[in-house]
Amino acid sequence: IGAVPPGSVGGCTAAQARAEAGNDLILSGGIPNELWYDYSPLEKFEEAVKEWLALKDISPALIAAAGDQVPPGAEESRILRMTELVEESGYY
Repeated sequence: IGAVPPGSVGGCTAAQARAEAGNDLILSGGIPNELWYDYSPLEKFEEAVKEWLALKDISPALIAAAGDQVPPGAEESRILRMTELVEESGYY
């Protein structure tokens, strides 16, 4: 499943998306669009990324991505922060 949009857009959490999809289906995406903007607290963005990455403990069928795409006007620092978080805890 590409561009999995949990949260306010998709109406489910990342864990619920995994439970619905099962362990063999690859999930890609996972960071709600509104969290890429400076009006959303950075802590919420980081929490969403970490929550998404934690799904690897259930199944390795996971791709850390921005969802459909990083939305226009997103903070570049959040793109870099996601990269750091993946490097810190995204490996199997």
